[in-house]
Amino acid sequence: MSNRGSSSDPNLGFSEFPVSYTGIRTREDSQRSAGDFWKLVEPQGAGSLAEFMFEQHPLPMWICDAASLRFLAVNQSALTHYGYDRGEFLNRSLLDIQREAITPQRKQPKSELSASGLSYWRHLRKDGTSILVEAATSQLEVFGKKALVVAITDVTDLFEAEETVLRLVSAVEQTAESVVISDTSGVMTYVNPAFERVTGYTKAELVGQNARVLKSGQHPPEFYRQIWQTLDAGRSWSGQIINRKKNGSMYREEMTISPVRDAGGKIINYVAVKRDVTRELMLEEQLRQAQKMEAVGHLAGGVAHDFNNLLTVIHGNAALLQEDQGFDHAYSDLVTDILSAADRATALTRQLLVVSRKQAMQAEPLDLNDVVESLARMFERVIGESISLRCTCAPRLRRVNADRGMLHQVLLNLCLNARDAMPEGGILLIRTSDEYVESRSDLSEVAETGHYVCLHVTDTGCGIPSEHLERIFDPFFTTKDVGKGTGLGLATVYGIIKQHRGWIETTSTMGQGTTFRVFLPALTTDSMRPKADPRPTLTPKGNETILVVEDDPAVRRTLCKLLERCGYSILKAESGPAALAVWEVHKDRIKLLLTDIMMPGGMLGPQLARRMRAEKPNLRVVFTSGYDPTAVEGTADLGEGVSLLHKPWLHNEVAEIIREALDQATSQNQTSSERSK
Repeated sequence: MSNRGSSSDPNLGFSEFPVSYTGIRTREDSQRSAGDFWKLVEPQGAGSLAEFMFEQHPLPMWICDAASLRFLAVNQSALTHYGYDRGEFLNRSLLDIQREAITPQRKQPKSELSASGLSYWRHLRKDGTSILVEAATSQLEVFGKKALVVAITDVTDLFEAEETVLRLVSAVEQTAESVVISDTSGVMTYVNPAFERVTGYTKAELVGQNARVLKSGQHPPEFYRQIWQTLDAGRSWSGQIINRKKNGSMYREEMTISPVRDAGGKIINYVAVKRDVTRELMLEEQLRQAQKMEAVGHLAGGVAHDFNNLLTVIHGNAALLQEDQGFDHAYSDLVTDILSAADRATALTRQLLVVSRKQAMQAEPLDLNDVVESLARMFERVIGESISLRCTCAPRLRRVNADRGMLHQVLLNLCLNARDAMPEGGILLIRTSDEYVESRSDLSEVAETGHYVCLHVTDTGCGIPSEHLERIFDPFFTTKDVGKGTGLGLATVYGIIKQHRGWIETTSTMGQGTTFRVFLPALTTDSMRPKADPRPTLTPKGNETILVVEDDPAVRRTLCKLLERCGYSILKAESGPAALAVWEVHKDRIKLLLTDIMMPGGMLGPQLARRMRAEKPNLRVVFTSGYDPTAVEGTADLGEGVSLLHKPWLHNEVAEIIREALDQATSQNQTSSERSK
């Protein structure tokens, strides 16, 4: 037998003595005494000492027949540890207590009973409890017969501790949180895979490096001093920190750094548990931006609504002056300028309503050149004197079916984006062209074969990095500094163009500039022909009674004057309840209700109309609003006989809608009379 050279060596007391065997006296009965095995062996000089050391060895030991595995001898420690008395032990074989081979972590055990070396097993004690053991086995041969000498080490607690450690290691390795262990000077001794994924470094690159390799330079020295003061005092530190990845990009993480102490209480390591909160904070910022934009939208909608009321008065009264027979025509140019300015202001309020999302898309055949030319003067003021604006419009450009206000917003956002790309000045080129596009799946799903009108916006600015080109239309994505951009401009452009069944392409070269190309489906060839000047038409008139309900006194007076000039008999009220009072007296002769949608007094226009039509189903209703009436709840379920008039309106527009509504009522009444005959 070989000597393992350990203080717990199960061979101690055997291998140190040269043992020769002169004979074996066979006694196969099951009543062998404790010393029977030793009586079978007659060692030369040291037999009694070997038996003594075997018996007194602190580890459980036994000797068993290699073939049958029956126990030939057991020591006192084995009896104590397994709970059997000597007779019970010697009346059994190893198979009676040995259940299964165990494969411990990081070991390749030998499970063959006859092999020398270490193996790991699950054993059963007399009381039925299970233990995990390390079996050190040596072979003994006597006159050609083999015996096994086995020393047992109970490793149950060791295995459980190792399993616990392995579970902890596995959890740390697989957790989504970053875990870093460093020594007391900040040198990293361990990083888990999550930290590798976040930072882009490998474990080999990080271990042995000081944590300052991740330093971003975004924090002052005092920030780091406070962290170390907290840790040196034996306390944990929690907070957020900006670090730098391997690729140079910044990220923000939330971390807790805790001291690790040895058994004596001395700090030997620090463990940091970290979570990348960059995206989380970005989403929070996006929510704040969305809430801010929602507030701005409400404000813009309210301003546009009130401004439309003012424009209604301005435009309406100017139109009345222009039509007044006694008007001094020396002032006609002034009135014309007032009307022109009111028209331009109306376009601006429509843009405010688009921003506030209170304006539905109102498509009409448009000449894109007109859109560009109408905004060119405003753009010169917006982009500043350091930028040269050049417009090149294609002649006889095909028309597009589009919302003028939305196209204004597209062009404005693209020009503002170009301005920001040229802080030192440059050239902004706006160009239009007719394009014929073959069906191409690489452009867009709407890029069908056909004619398109293209709007080109080119700047000579800094350019857009190639890695950002795919994200520039993402909501809230911006490369501008905090406070200089919301990330909504290009996203709004993209949404509007998609709504018009078009698409947008972008090309950019760093240091040279960027070009946006907006493609919109062109209308038919007939739409290229110049529109014929409309023949002057007479303002439609009538003599019916109309109830006008409007809370703004100036708007109410203007509207009533316009309708009275058209020959109508007018009743007026400033609120829903006041209108009901007028209705109770004059309901029989009121043919049409003209009411604002949004009114004070606890009753909106749709509610008022519903009350009146319950008593008089054939009553015609015309709604007016500074908002888009189609976006206001309560108007869609009123059925037929309802018209919509958006403020500010033109004189003829009001007269035509009123006359059309009344004529429809007359036509329906005649049809009903004929059917009843």
